[in-house]
Formats: sequence, C-alpha cells, structure tokens
Amino acid sequence: MRRLITLLCVFALTFTIACDDDAADDAPDQDDETEEVEEDDDDEAAEVEEEAEPLEFAEYDLGEGDDSWEGWTIEGVEGLNVMGDLSGPRLTQDGFDVWDLLVSFDHRDLEEIKETQKGHAEDNDELTVEIVEDEEDVLVWTRQYGEGGSTTWNFIRLLTVDDTEVTCQTNLQNGASSEELFQQQLDACDTVSAPAGEEEVAEE
Repeated sequence: MRRLITLLCVFALTFTIACDDDAADDAPDQDDETEEVEEDDDDEAAEVEEEAEPLEFAEYDLGEGDDSWEGWTIEGVEGLNVMGDLSGPRLTQDGFDVWDLLVSFDHRDLEEIKETQKGHAEDNDELTVEIVEDEEDVLVWTRQYGEGGSTTWNFIRLLTVDDTEVTCQTNLQNGASSEELFQQQLDACDTVSAPAGEEEVAEE
C-alpha cells in the first residue's frame, strides 16, 4: 500500500512538471513582444518625419502696405497678405492661428512696453504676464487669461538695417497663438532688407 502511494505521488509530480514545461513553451516571449512594440514605434516616428515638410518661404514687398517702405522686403511663409491698415506694413493671413507681424521705422522703448504689460496684469486679476526674454534689442513675453486659459506670445525686436532703425513685432492686439508661430515671425525679422543702393543696382 505504501509503495502504491509513493508511485502515485511520483506520477502526480511528474505530470505537474510536464504541464509546467508545456505552459512555458506555449507562453509568448516577452522580449519578442517588446522588440515588436519598439519596432512599431520606430516605424511610426519615421512616418511622422517623412510627412513633416519644411515650410515654404516667399519674399514680400513691404511697399505694398506703405509707400514709405518702397523697395523694402521681408521673407515669410507663403500665403501672407501685406496690409497697410495699421502704422506701417502688416503681414497677416485670414483665419485663426495665423501670422500677424508688423514693421515700423524707428525703435520703440522696450522698457516702457515692459512696464505697460506688467501694469495690464496688475489691473486685471485674470491676466498673467510673464517676461520670457528681456534684452537690449528684444523683449518677449506671454499673456494668459484665467487659470488654464490660452496663452499668446508677443515680441518686439529692434533692428538696424543699413543704418536705418526698424522695429519688428507681433500685433500686440492678437499675439502669436503658439510658440511655433511666434518663433517663425521672430526669425522673419532677420530677413528685413533695405532697398538696394545705386551702386548695388549698377553692379547687378
């Protein structure tokens, strides 16, 4: 009887081990699954990079918005309109989340503008103004209304182009709706070009 019980125990143990081995063989390889997920992520990232096309820039005649800017040019994304509805030429687009860039002669007082923006925030509890960059030739700040509200980006950039003082800035009434739009317009300020002089025209 004791021998029979021993044999039954041995049989049961052997059966259990065999089942465990079969289960281990049937279980999916975790490392293989991880590698497949990583490969899928890499493929998706590559597809996004392929879909992202560089922005097409065009040259605009600022004289179309203001006769005093005849011969001056600036580069910007395609599809902009050069307007003259504000003080100086204005580059903008129809719709929302668009460019709204102004240029004017002479340099604006950045310190005065900074204090004005801070004053707006002090007078309005719902408005938060954060100075992002404060340099001699550029002032950058954000405005946010209410907790969790949308944020707009603004800048004023002071340029000297062929000995002429120029201010390049966002339309402070609207600002840029994203950091990307803000950066595009800030970079465009570097492309402001004065009319070619008589000597340069003769060389051409």
